[in-house]
Amino acid sequence: MLIVDDEPLARDHIADRLGHEENVEIVGTAEDGDEAIEAIRNLHPDLVFLDVQMPGKTGIEVADTLGDEMPATIFTTAFDQYALKAFEVAAVDYLVKPFDDERFAEAFRRARKSIEGEWRLSRLDENKSPWVQRIPVEMRGQTRFVAVDKIDYITASGPYAELHVGDRTFAV
Repeated sequence: MLIVDDEPLARDHIADRLGHEENVEIVGTAEDGDEAIEAIRNLHPDLVFLDVQMPGKTGIEVADTLGDEMPATIFTTAFDQYALKAFEVAAVDYLVKPFDDERFAEAFRRARKSIEGEWRLSRLDENKSPWVQRIPVEMRGQTRFVAVDKIDYITASGPYAELHVGDRTFAV
């Protein structure tokens, strides 16, 4: 984890809360946007707690500058008006200061889940598609599988989807 905030008390507050979480390593801290960019590029953190309002580059500008290099990010700020832009650039969550332990834990759980999902996808065999290859359908009390590449088209039918394969239709 990397903690970026221009206020030392805010950095300490986040570090204290992370101290209650399992398997967490704080790899560094930064006080402004330029330091944040350098730290992210050098330390490669899985998660960044990033203040929006800082001297120099804002948290939003940091995320814009890094683009695809930007890791999962929880933006922290006293201002809620930046939330939409934060989610457009990199946010896993957005904490409005002052935030309580429960809200922090919720944001951290969401980030951890996102990171674990990305980690699993990155470990997939390169020859193996991360997409579903076949869809289970129930037919006369038995489960059968329909290969995705055999589906001609799918239509919506009330609460169901209908898979059309040749002259057959399967409800899912």
